[in-house]
This record gives sequence, C-alpha cells and structure tokens, in this order.
Amino acid sequence: MSIGDFLRRQLVKSMTWWNELNTQYQSQSQDPTVPSALIQLLFDWMQFEKERKLQSAEGVLDQILELDLHVADRAHWCLERGKFCWVDLGDGVRTRQYFEQAYDLAIGAEPLARADVKEVAAHAAENMLLMSLTYDECSKWVERLRNLAPKEGVLHEQWPMLKKLVDDGHPWSAAMMMIAGSWFNPDPAQDPGKYGPAAAIIQLMLIHRKSLRLDRQHYWSCAGMYASLVVKLWANAGRTQEKLFGGKSYPDELKLVLLPAIPLLQEAVELNPDDPKLRGSLEMVVQCATNPFGDSSKQSEMVSSNSVAGVKDRHYQEVATTISGKAQTLHLEKWGVDGPNLVLEYSWNELLSHADADRLDTRARAFLNEATAKAALAANLAVVPGPPTYKLAGSWIPSWFIAGRQQATYVQNSQFDPNMRRVRFTIGTPMVTSTQFGSGSFDPIPELLGQQFQRLFMTITA
Repeated sequence: MSIGDFLRRQLVKSMTWWNELNTQYQSQSQDPTVPSALIQLLFDWMQFEKERKLQSAEGVLDQILELDLHVADRAHWCLERGKFCWVDLGDGVRTRQYFEQAYDLAIGAEPLARADVKEVAAHAAENMLLMSLTYDECSKWVERLRNLAPKEGVLHEQWPMLKKLVDDGHPWSAAMMMIAGSWFNPDPAQDPGKYGPAAAIIQLMLIHRKSLRLDRQHYWSCAGMYASLVVKLWANAGRTQEKLFGGKSYPDELKLVLLPAIPLLQEAVELNPDDPKLRGSLEMVVQCATNPFGDSSKQSEMVSSNSVAGVKDRHYQEVATTISGKAQTLHLEKWGVDGPNLVLEYSWNELLSHADADRLDTRARAFLNEATAKAALAANLAVVPGPPTYKLAGSWIPSWFIAGRQQATYVQNSQFDPNMRRVRFTIGTPMVTSTQFGSGSFDPIPELLGQQFQRLFMTITA
C-alpha cells in the first residue's frame, strides 16, 4: 500500500468512527447519564459540518469540550477536534495540539483496556506520527503506536518508507513533503483533493522552516503551495454552501481557513519582495479573505469590478503600450474543445507583416487573459484571481481559479499565420493534457467558456 493510500484510509477510518459515535449518542439520547447538552450540541455540530459553516462548527466543538465529560469522552472529542483542524481548516499547529491532548487523556483514562479508549490513543498516536516535526519525534510515536496497536499498517508499510528516506540522507522535510503530497496532485485527473491535511503539513514546514533547514527556494515554493491549498479548501467549502443554499454563502464562516495563512505569507514576501508569484499568492489569499464568497451576483461584481478591471488597467494596457501597432479587429471563426483546453481561432482582415502579426498576437493574448474571467463569470462559474504566472511583453499575466478546477486557468499558448490572417489561442491549465482525462472523466469548463466567448467575444479589438 502506498503512503497516499494509507493516508486516504485514515479519513475513512475517521468517518467510520464518527458514524459509530453518532449512533452511540442517538441510542443514549434518553439515558440520564448522558448530558442533554451534549446531545443537542452533537446534532448542532452535525448540521454545521454538513452546511460547511466552519466557524459555527468550531464553536460547537469548543462548547462540547467545556462540558463536564468523562475523561474517555473528552479524549474522543479532543481527537475529533484535532481532525476538524486537520481536515476542515488545514491548521497543523492546532491539529497537533488536540491529537496530543487526545492521546494523553486516553492513556490516563481508566481502564485503558476499554476498547474504544485504547482506539482513541492508537488513532491519536498514528496521526501524530504523520504530523511529526522531526525524525526523532516520529520514532517516538512509532513506539507508542506499537505498544497500542502493533499490527497497524503504518508501522509495517509507511514507517519503513519514511525511515529509509532519512537513512538515505534526505532531510525530514522531504518526508513531510512526501506525506503532504499524498493528499493532492497538480493534475486534476489524479488529484485526491484532500487540501486540509496537505495544508496543515505545509503550514508546519513554514513555521518550523529554520529547524527543518529549508533552503530559500524550498521555503518560497512551500509558501506558494500553502496559499494555493488554503484557497482551494476555502473555495470548496464556499461552493458547497452555494449548492446547499441556492447560491447564497456565509463568508464569515470560512475566514478561519484563510486568516492563519496571511502572516506566514507576509513573512515570505518580506524575505523575497521581488518575487511576483509569491506576492501574487499573498494578494490572492488576502483578497479571498476580504472579498469572500457571497451570492452569485456579489461574486460576479467582486471579480468583474475589481479583479478584471484591474487586470485590464495593469496588464492589457501595459502590453498594448509596450507592443505598439495599429489596432486590428479580430473575428471569432471557430472554437473547439481539446481535452481540458479551449481552442479559439480568430481572423483579421488587413494584410500584416510577420512582425506586425506577432505584435497583434501578443496584444490579443493579453486581451483574452482578461476575457477568460469574464467568460467564466458569464457561465455562472465562481472565479477568484490566481497568482501571476509569467511575463508577457514585460507584464505579469493574470490567472484565474475557476470553480471545479484545481489549477489556475489562463492563455497557455498562441499560434499565428500572417498569410492566412489567423491566430489560434489555447486557454487551459498547465501540466494537463487531453490524454490525462480517461473515459470516465470529463471537464465541462472548456465547453462552458467556449459558449460564452462565442456570445461575448465574437469580435474583439486589440
């Protein structure tokens, strides 16, 4: 079993435990030994979790831990509190705090021989093994887990992999990255989408970068990765709310996913102020936290009035000023879908030299980078700005996180033919080709974008 398979199994085990706990409390709802407040809080928490009202769910968990609970029950709820921080919030610091507390409570409970208490202790030890900050700490949790559950798969399958990595001379940060990488994949076709656990580990790597001895490039790469993960975690929760509430969402319920990331990203930007991608990552998180999900009209207004207009002012005008030339009218001749990509073919009337056609191609490409966000909004897709990608005529081009995609979307490439007076643009995501989408996979976004380009951008001037 791969380490990724094991980690994904952990979430299944978590849900199995939760279902059993839910059944237990339902059966005890008339039991006078069970606090009535706990029963009500349990069902409140279930509702908030379903609705992705994370701030409220966290508040309920805190209220449960304030009750006068038996030590064994308190251990259960500390474990659940840790899982909430891990899976729903991507908060590695508090994840470790609650998992370790759950272990200490379970170990101290009498009698430990009680199966459910022993399982809590083992589960907490197993999770702390995966969240360890050093090889020595991980070894400590391995021994603790052996004493509780010697047949547990992680001891015989994943731990040897991590140990070998360190024995071969790799730093512990490489082991942490291996664990985090099992939760997500840049390829949408293979992405497990478990952004919370991945973000939690990357957050710990940023906080402990000095003790982990991350070099600067690794540190800055982790910062950008962390920003992307928390935005995806936030966006998924917001989209779930919109589906449940007919387009309405509760932005204040989601800020706790993003706010811990801001000071960590600010520190990274201060140490590397000339990196536009890093600064773009910080701006993306800040913008999502301050202009979060609302109903569809508010979301559209936010992106179109602020982000898109800003891109036109800063990007298209910069490119048009740098790449001068007579403005041309382009007509959309046809469009098509190539796997995850949208292909647009435009024509123009005037005969141009190769150099002039090249300049037109560049200006039109800048225009279409802006138009991509407008087309997505017109297709009723949620959009948030992504980090700058690379420079076009000296100007950093924008990218867009579109609902349903795990990577930013922008104009990937273009090809022009001055003799045919045609130019073809490919709009999509990096590192994904049509061959990576099997027969069971379908990405509807290119089709949706194409329909809106045909409706809104049949004729453009660049």
